[in-house]
Amino acid sequence: MTEKHDDKHQPQAEGKTKPQTEGKAVHGADDEQLRVNKIENGIVLDHLPPGSALKVLDALGVTAEFPGTVSILMKSPSSRHGLKDLVKIEGKALGKTELDRAALLAPHSTVNVIKGFKVVEKYRVSVADEVKDVVRCPNNKCVTNAEGKSIFRVEERNPLKLRCAYCERLYHAAELASPAHAQG
Repeated sequence: MTEKHDDKHQPQAEGKTKPQTEGKAVHGADDEQLRVNKIENGIVLDHLPPGSALKVLDALGVTAEFPGTVSILMKSPSSRHGLKDLVKIEGKALGKTELDRAALLAPHSTVNVIKGFKVVEKYRVSVADEVKDVVRCPNNKCVTNAEGKSIFRVEERNPLKLRCAYCERLYHAAELASPAHAQG
């Protein structure tokens, strides 16, 4: 999260200290709300399942070496879903394969494309009935690993399970979405 955190205090008239509120929006004595900085250019992944943000970043290959700012909110209140995760990635665009991989972990999430601090495109991700050449089959003996081509068919949507079209093994989507199974 890119919340500015500052332990410095500003003195008040009676010698009491008042915490600085830079980086926070204070709405009342008992109603504080964190404010996450806007990004100039990049993506916002919203409505991720609670607790999935780190796995989604991992699936997208965003590591500590990534040069842009990455903001993460985990298990944040959501009026629609109860709780959700949210990820902001400055300086990142997503290709179709990356989107398809993220969809395996967060099939009902939304992607906001940000340019010049404005949302220029917004869409929901979805998992097609057939997922081609997005991830490798975890079965080391599957012929698709030698050929470099893979096809998975959706067997169940909730929870999301896919079956390899070649070796016919069934996998939970999270098993397929890790970088170790990235196609290519």
